[in-house]
Amino acid sequence: MQGDSSTQVQLEDEHDDAGGARSRPTPRPTHRRWWPVAALGLVVVAAAAYAVGDERRRTADLARHAEVHGVVGSLAEPLEEAWRADVRGDAVNQLADVLLVSETAAEGPSALRALDLATGRERWRLDGPPGAWPVQCLGELAGTDGPLALCAVTLTADQPVGEAVADLYLVDVASGEAEPPGVLGGRPWRWTPVNEVDGDLLLVIEDEPGAPAVINRYDPEQGATVWSVPLPDGVGLGLTTRMGAIGDVVVVSDADTTALLDGDGRELRTLNRPASPGRAPAQLPLAGSAEHGVGIWQEPDVGAWFSPEGKRTAELRGRPVELDVLGAAEPPVLVLRRDGALVGVDVRTGAELWDRPVEGRSRVVLDGRLVLSTRDRLEAVDVETGETLWQVELGPTLDGATAPTITDGVRIALPGERDGRTTMTAFDLASGRVVWESLLPAGTSRVERLGSAVFAWAPDRRTQELVLLR
Repeated sequence: MQGDSSTQVQLEDEHDDAGGARSRPTPRPTHRRWWPVAALGLVVVAAAAYAVGDERRRTADLARHAEVHGVVGSLAEPLEEAWRADVRGDAVNQLADVLLVSETAAEGPSALRALDLATGRERWRLDGPPGAWPVQCLGELAGTDGPLALCAVTLTADQPVGEAVADLYLVDVASGEAEPPGVLGGRPWRWTPVNEVDGDLLLVIEDEPGAPAVINRYDPEQGATVWSVPLPDGVGLGLTTRMGAIGDVVVVSDADTTALLDGDGRELRTLNRPASPGRAPAQLPLAGSAEHGVGIWQEPDVGAWFSPEGKRTAELRGRPVELDVLGAAEPPVLVLRRDGALVGVDVRTGAELWDRPVEGRSRVVLDGRLVLSTRDRLEAVDVETGETLWQVELGPTLDGATAPTITDGVRIALPGERDGRTTMTAFDLASGRVVWESLLPAGTSRVERLGSAVFAWAPDRRTQELVLLR
């Protein structure tokens, strides 16, 4: 005999037509009566599975965007006050797990204070020499025993603008200990461009005014120069000198000439701005992607795109949109502004993929979405097609034109104001739906991003408080 196999049945009284005698009940399967309940159960299970999968995708996106410049910690929940501290200055920078505050005192030396990002307590303090300008830290490098900050102490304040002389120091972020000899054997640094490539410093060095300038790649772990090459011909050293590293491509330029170098200092290409009767602009546009290359402009609205190997791949007509955040692995599409329109260009070929009217401020490109905002609207556009993915109206408490961009890569939060209180509203970047709305601590204003942290300022009569939101 086989194991039990049962079917749910329902018994009903039935009578024959002849005498009304009770007839033998006939079992009838009730599968059809139960299928709506079963279907509902499947819907609930599917919805739960989708929610779990959606949350996993969000977690993965958070991790993937965590190292993108300009991305903050998770915005899954409304931000609340974690701590506040009095500061005497607004030159603030976040490196690793500390907040570096440059302060100028009416009497005595200027100072650099390191506040613990978790608690707000002062971890260490570095005083500058008497009469010096504030200590400023320019960037973070990977050291043997932990992160290092590249800090500059300006020694003379009576030099012409752009000629100030400073000493550079590598400061241990955890302890505040500085290497006394400074960088490059203590040679003075003349406030020329500094950048970083693969953990090494890039410095433009000029031992004294008028001396030949060089680009120096310096390994902070070894305390040694990796390579040193002359500043490319045509690139002068002054107020318009710029240097940046986009992937392995080093870009150094002034108002008239731009040079591309590879990570070994080998010159890939030099471009000269055509002579014109008008005055050259102080800064021409520059755009880049570590994966796809760099865009160089020789005129305000005329440029070209170069691959990481220095090959010219596209002609560009228009100016690149200015973004607060650019993802690390985005499609090879550059968005330009031209004649009142946004234009999407494939930088591999120069093909113009789409155009649409310019509306508002460009904020971020993440996961192939360009997020734009006007005073009363937030909108996401597919960078490969130019199609609108979603748009939402902003309430009267928000101003999409002026609010700072605060994003964790999955959501974007915009500060606003209601009844004299600072507010914040978070939107989902995939759908535009409102995730949460909240009031920020009383008395706070001017919300901003510092590194990967979000702060608000609480002004006082003599000082001001810096409030960490988490």
